[in-house]
Amino acid sequence: MSDVEEIREALKKCVREQDIAVLKLALCLLGDNNTFDENYFKYDCYTLGNAALKVIEKYPTRENVDILVNTGIEHGYGMVSEEAKYLFQKVTNVDWLPSKEGNGKDIKRLSYRAELRKIRKWWKENRENF
Repeated sequence: MSDVEEIREALKKCVREQDIAVLKLALCLLGDNNTFDENYFKYDCYTLGNAALKVIEKYPTRENVDILVNTGIEHGYGMVSEEAKYLFQKVTNVDWLPSKEGNGKDIKRLSYRAELRKIRKWWKENRENF
């Protein structure tokens, strides 16, 4: 039995919403991107949020970047939302967010809300060309 088949069998036995989400994210990471949606970012769980970011990084489709912009960049865990901003920069090739490198003291940063507005504005203006 393949990994995908094992996960699908396990899904039939799951009841807890987060367990189902974990298994569906595993399917996404194995290439079954049909089950990916913004609900993976609704859980206050670093592991689920981080796995959802990995799916978007592996499959940066327009729809997945929509999910990133609509929910990923405002995840409840700061590390997930921060990584989401840098993932947005990586998959869209924008270069206006502050660098993650260095000590961060010499970087002129926008406020977090200003960064989110800038990301959403850029995506709204450039989405169709992505």
